Amino acid sequence: MTDASSSSTPSPPTMPNLGGRALGALLGQCVGDALGCRYTFRSADDVQMQIAADRDEETDFLPLRGSAVFEFPPGQVGDGTEYCMLIARSLSRQSGIDIPDIVDAILRWKRSDPIGTHNPVFEALELEPENEDPQVSGGHLEKKITLSALLKNRSSLSNMCLSVASPLAIATTTRTNTGAIASRLTRLTQPNPVAQDAVRVLAAAIRALILCPDPQVSVHKNLLSTLSSF
Repeated sequence: MTDASSSSTPSPPTMPNLGGRALGALLGQCVGDALGCRYTFRSADDVQMQIAADRDEETDFLPLRGSAVFEFPPGQVGDGTEYCMLIARSLSRQSGIDIPDIVDAILRWKRSDPIGTHNPVFEALELEPENEDPQVSGGHLEKKITLSALLKNRSSLSNMCLSVASPLAIATTTRTNTGAIASRLTRLTQPNPVAQDAVRVLAAAIRALILCPDPQVSVHKNLLSTLSSF
């Protein structure tokens, strides 16, 4: 503790309600996915005009309008949200990354007639007979899928990979290996270094804000220290 006359910088206060902010990170990602689907695959000028038209004239609020491109109703759960929650559930079940559990969940998702079947997650996992073989160990399975992703998705810069950032941030709030886990998981589907870096930085930023909602304190105390360990 420091008194008013101390010249040293006081430690940031302990921030309560980590659980609430963690839940907010998940909900924010899901709401953002539902909001953003309306503006996917459209030019910047078109999106700017559409947002201006969508805003409520009285409150300037931007509501969920659904997607004219995909014919989604407002609030439709998209593939980004499905992937986000799939990873969140697996991390919760296994208390960490468990590749066979994640693969099993993705394959069940793929067979459920999901929205957005042409996504890099499914493309990297077209090894279904091998994936279902109980003799394939977790490490061997991870190598198979990583190789498949290298062959099929090496150049993919799809933003689908960003869907895992919030679950990873929450799962690593008490750990210091956010970057390593983010890279390992991203390599399964999108091994491009840019995609890996994007997930690492976004997960680290969300983690920092969960630990402390003050942006200035978060950047200096949590985010920079996390990034320096990459």
